[in-house]
Amino acid sequence: MTINWRRGLLRLWIVAALVWCSVVAINANIPPASDLVHIKFSNTETWDYPVAWGVDRIEADLKTRIDAKEKAEHAWVAEVPDARKAECKAIPKNTLFSDMPKDCVRIFFADMKLAVPDGWQAEVQNTSAKRWGAIKSIALWAIVPPLAALVLGLLLGWVSAGFRQSSS
Repeated sequence: MTINWRRGLLRLWIVAALVWCSVVAINANIPPASDLVHIKFSNTETWDYPVAWGVDRIEADLKTRIDAKEKAEHAWVAEVPDARKAECKAIPKNTLFSDMPKDCVRIFFADMKLAVPDGWQAEVQNTSAKRWGAIKSIALWAIVPPLAALVLGLLLGWVSAGFRQSSS
């Protein structure tokens, strides 16, 4: 019984390539398919929106929510007694907000226009692009080394075949 080196090494390469691809897949760091975009409104408040809504619909909802917040703040300030407003306005301008009573800080900021947060639009538009970029990179790591090993094995087999004695 003679050993068929070509068939044996090809089978070894197939097993090694499958093991390699499995290891790469298991250790892959593919970002999760995010269905939500997280928009940070303040240090304490983050709003989540479905990516499927798209930039225009999310922005319209943000404006609606911000308008409602502004109206609520103006309504709250309208309820504050004038005497308290005067006390808050009498606080020196160089006083830190952390040293002021919370209601005075709230009164101070109630007149400011709230802005729609920015920077989240790219997250909505690039959600699938990041994922596909990671998948392409991982696919290269899974496929190129086994193919390089196959080519190297074929070349070594071709070179070794040149050293065999011919049967003449």
